[in-house]
Amino acid sequence: MFYKNLIKILSYYVFVRYILFMYFNETKITDCIIWKKFSNNYDFNIKFKNKIYYGTVNKVCNFSWRDVGYDVIPPFPPYLYYLNNKPICKYDGKLYFLNNDGNCNNKFGNYKVLLINKKIINCYNNLDYKNILKNNYKNFISEDEKKLFFSVTNYSMDNLFYELYNTKKSCLLKNILSKDRFVDSFYNIKGLHIFRIILADSIYHKSLLKKFNNNIPKIYKLWKKNGFLILDYEKEKYYLKEILQNISLNLELPQTMNFIKKSMIHQKKDHQYEYHMDTFHSIIKMWIYESDMKLKNGPLYFVKSSNNNDFTKLKYLFHVTKNNNLYIIREPSIRLKNKDIYKKSLFLPILPLNNSQKTLLIADTSGFHCRGYAKEGTERNYWRPGWENNDGGLHRINFFIN
Repeated sequence: MFYKNLIKILSYYVFVRYILFMYFNETKITDCIIWKKFSNNYDFNIKFKNKIYYGTVNKVCNFSWRDVGYDVIPPFPPYLYYLNNKPICKYDGKLYFLNNDGNCNNKFGNYKVLLINKKIINCYNNLDYKNILKNNYKNFISEDEKKLFFSVTNYSMDNLFYELYNTKKSCLLKNILSKDRFVDSFYNIKGLHIFRIILADSIYHKSLLKKFNNNIPKIYKLWKKNGFLILDYEKEKYYLKEILQNISLNLELPQTMNFIKKSMIHQKKDHQYEYHMDTFHSIIKMWIYESDMKLKNGPLYFVKSSNNNDFTKLKYLFHVTKNNNLYIIREPSIRLKNKDIYKKSLFLPILPLNNSQKTLLIADTSGFHCRGYAKEGTERNYWRPGWENNDGGLHRINFFIN
């Protein structure tokens, strides 16, 4: 009896101390960051509702600051940290909340965003990922694609499929069948990243061809061949939705497609000057250039046909992803370090059409592209999509689960 009463008293004492601590210190606990009103030891602080809160990162999480250039957000990058439903950004050493249009303290670039990656142990979801993987593999992967995979990785695509299908790691299949740009896994040495690229690409193109019912539009052929479309906006704006339906699996196109005029100032050091691909699957981004856009303004450059996942591209991607390099995990918009894999004639600046007041550029940025270099301080004017949830073009969908 004595011990039972002692346990009750101790439990009550611990509970009361916890409540008093929470009340006087005003601690706010989130998944990965503990926020306090008072702290001598903290990772960063932020002002919210006229109060300064000090944040300490939970040990089960990793955090980092990612540089953001002009015209990069939207879309929001993965692992973005949200406080009160708003991402956190940092400009000139101070923290702010990031707006949906990429505005950080009235700046649309040259700031940092806070990324938090929680070390998840278990995944729970009602989706049957094993059967989703099985059906996608069975319905979309051809023998030619299996041969391509083997020529790139020197590993059997069938064997990798069976290993993934039979895995007991609860999170792995969920991550593989997600929109995540890169999955940090031992299986990358066997070609997991290449597996995801080939599977997503096959789902994308074969689903479109099925929709066309053998009546393949010319616009799709041009899109697949080059990786971009250059159109006279004033002539084509009334047919824009039809054009997008011929190159996209996105069934929820916006009712009104308005564009907003923006401008950027070229910086001396800008990561967007590096050729890169945004993600592993086909996506659609859009820009409008006015007739005064010149090479000196730094227009978009695109490696023609690099949207196509041929042996050359896949071999390079396998080389840089097989060892789960830290720079790929931190920035999965993979950089093209070896430009020699493509002919110099394929590196093209995208300039306005002759005799066109506004030129619409639609690009598949799973192909290699970059911001054209310009002298520091040079201004570039352009128009970007203004509708909600636009991701810089059409909203990104999950080809594996759609």
